[in-house]
This record gives sequence, structure tokens and C-alpha cells, in this order.
Amino acid sequence: MKKISILIAMVLVLGFAAVSMTSAFGDEYDLAFVMDEAGLLTDSQWEYLEKWASLLTAEFACDVRIITLDSIGELMPMHASNALYVDHAFGYGADRSCVLLLLSVEGRDFDLATWGFGDIAFTEHGKDIILDKHILPLLKVDDFYGAFVAFLDKTEEFLFLADYGTPFDTYTDPDYVSKEALTNFIARLGIVIVLPLLLAAHICDYWEKKMRTAQIARTAHNYIPANGFIVSGREDTFLHRSVSRTKIVRTSSGGSSRSRRSGSGGSHRSGKF
Repeated sequence: MKKISILIAMVLVLGFAAVSMTSAFGDEYDLAFVMDEAGLLTDSQWEYLEKWASLLTAEFACDVRIITLDSIGELMPMHASNALYVDHAFGYGADRSCVLLLLSVEGRDFDLATWGFGDIAFTEHGKDIILDKHILPLLKVDDFYGAFVAFLDKTEEFLFLADYGTPFDTYTDPDYVSKEALTNFIARLGIVIVLPLLLAAHICDYWEKKMRTAQIARTAHNYIPANGFIVSGREDTFLHRSVSRTKIVRTSSGGSSRSRRSGSGGSHRSGKF
């Protein structure tokens, strides 16, 4: 009974937060593809991104949106994206296809959310590539316009590939090298290079031994006088010293972003920038 009460309370809190966001966002979110509530863009930058996003939406039948907010309050980024998607009826067509990049400036939160055809075009590998290589490096230095341009550029590429039946993934990424492929490459490298070198070294060692004419003496009789010798002194001389060092390994901790599937049928990758 106690667990049920806690669950009901959580649902009410999230529902209240979503309603609060809806009233704060306003109906204008249904009209523009780029909503810069946080004021990160100039007028000319906004116009360029808005036109580009609207053209992509019409060309690929997938709603492409960028939203910046001052704050999302206590909501997680993925919940904020879901609230926008559901309450403002984002999405194109019967499957409500959508690609949404959400930024919250106060907490430096981001969420890349996809639904319908957008979820097909943006695989987990695709989300990692577009964020880690193209968007997050720019967001970290507060180049928001550059990050949004990179987002639309890669979104156009991903939607184009998915439209032709080859979504951007590990098997279509020319720069991706799987662990299995890397293992096979190392094995082939060993066969082509290492084995011939070992064989050549063995042959050289064999012929080098054949060329030796001196024999190792088992005794020192040839160097001892017939009448023997007398040891008149003794001295210890240390020619070498051994030093042992132990490396101290320090570990660092940090946050990471994760891909998660939401209850609204889409998928997300959220984190901090």
C-alpha cells in the first residue's frame, strides 16, 4: 500500500511539472521549428535555422525541431522533451515522426529525442556520433549556433540515408571498426609480418651458430700458473644497482550520457554539455 502511494505521488508531481511547462511554453511552439526561448541566437541565425528545419521537415516527412529553454525545473531532459512532444502535438504523419534537440541553459542539460521515422534514422550509434563528434564539442565552448548547424547538417544526412533504406549505423559507418574486425586485422598482421620475421631470425641465428669457431672452456687451467698463485688482497666493487619503482594509478570520475527509450515510443540520449 505504501509503494502504491509513493507511485501515485510521483505521477502527480511529474504531471504537475508537465502542465507547468505546457503553460509556460505557449502555443507558439506549434508554429516554429526553432524555438529559442533562451535567446541564444541572433535574428539572422534564427531565420537561417528555421528555414532549413522547415525544408527538412517537408522533404523527409519528419518533424525537425530545435528548442532552447532557460530552465526545465526539476524535470529530467527526456521528460521535458516528452512533454513538448505530447502536449504540442509534434510529429509528422501517422507515426508522428520527429527529431528534437532540446537545450536547457540553467542546468546545461541536453536531450536528443527521436520518434517514428526519426527513431529509425537515428540509431544509438548515430546519436553517439552526432553528439560526441559534432554537437557536444561546440556546446562545451558555448558555440550554440555552430552546434545547431551541425545538428541540422547531420540530421539531413541521417534522414537521407534512412530514406534509402540504409540508416547510419555501425555497419554503414566507414569510420567504425568493430572489435571483431580489429582482432582479425591484428591476426592477419601477425601472419603477414611477424611470422616471416620470426622465421628470418631463426635462420640467422642458425647460421650465426654455424660460424662460431671458439669453444667455451669449462675450466680455467690454461690461465693458472704451474706453481699456482697466491691471493694477496680482496675487494668488492659494485658495478650496478637495481631500483624498483611502483607506478601510482589515479582514477578520475565523471558523468556520462545514456540512451534510453521513453514511454512515448521514442528514444533519447540525455546529458550535460
